[in-house]
Amino acid sequence: MAARTPKTDSKENTPRILVVRFSSIGDILLTTPFLRVLRRRWPKARVDFVTKARFAPLLLHNPRIDGLLTLAEPGDFRNLRRLAQRVRAVRYDYVFDLHKNWRSAWLSLFSGAEVRRYRKDALRRFLLVAFHWNLYRRVVPVRERYFLAGQAWGLVDDGEPLEFYLSADERSWARSELTRLGLRNTGPLIGLAIGAGYATKRWPAEHFASLAHSLREKHNAEILLFGDVHDSVAARRIRNVEPRAVDFTGRTTLRQTAALLERCDAVVSNDSGLMHLAEAVGSRVVGIFGSTTRELGFFPTCAHCVVVERPEVKCRPCSHVGRNRCPRGHFRCMRDISPRQVQQALEGLLWR
Repeated sequence: MAARTPKTDSKENTPRILVVRFSSIGDILLTTPFLRVLRRRWPKARVDFVTKARFAPLLLHNPRIDGLLTLAEPGDFRNLRRLAQRVRAVRYDYVFDLHKNWRSAWLSLFSGAEVRRYRKDALRRFLLVAFHWNLYRRVVPVRERYFLAGQAWGLVDDGEPLEFYLSADERSWARSELTRLGLRNTGPLIGLAIGAGYATKRWPAEHFASLAHSLREKHNAEILLFGDVHDSVAARRIRNVEPRAVDFTGRTTLRQTAALLERCDAVVSNDSGLMHLAEAVGSRVVGIFGSTTRELGFFPTCAHCVVVERPEVKCRPCSHVGRNRCPRGHFRCMRDISPRQVQQALEGLLWR
């Protein structure tokens, strides 16, 4: 174990702070307002962030943090213990646990620091999902809930956008890539983020295909398809209907995807990490929500974002994260959202 650095005598002015959020894309991006406000509260503090290694690119170049610690994959106890030794050596003054699972709890305990956590509202969430008993007095977005960990210091959500920092080289790559493909010459550039972690959060591929074709016919739009390698089958189905759509699924890094999303005039996305990524780079966003609802806290909050949903489908939410199949078999929460409904929302964002 490395030698410990002595703690400073001016803890309240220049504390050592560790923020913990191991996963996933959207959840980590939703911590960026907290990091911004934290930095304003302690401009001279040392602020480090710990996450899983594969999510580290989300915080690259972020000026709100001084250091980035990563949990090696797999995130088993052996790798967690190695990370904990590094954390312990720094002798942090405060740990803000914005994950609140067994890994973050163990790491926080081992740190020797003063630990503050946010509240997940697990009981109310369970009652809403299991019995549709809505005990939420008001809808509190997850980004706002994170600030409960810092309420002792008066940390309050500033309402400003999520943050993602691209380099000049990354922006240049995106411009060159679009030029190479012959895009950005006529109509609007529209991104379609067609994937999600669970099936019940994915709008049907045939609906995306119909939307892409209509946007091409009506507005001469250029269409980009985003997702990971598992979304390539859906992308092929979309291109069977609209062959001029450009398929980036599984072909770009996370940061390259962000650079392309920033170039889009608008992005239509499922409830996924790419929806929050599009929001963070400043794109207009149409979010499509099926099995999850506003009370769960993941609706986009920016002024240039809108949500399309079917609130009359009474069986939603059926999960707080999504399911691999519709428990009732009809999947109305997504199937009943028509391409026309989404297109109207998109047109309202583009030309309002």
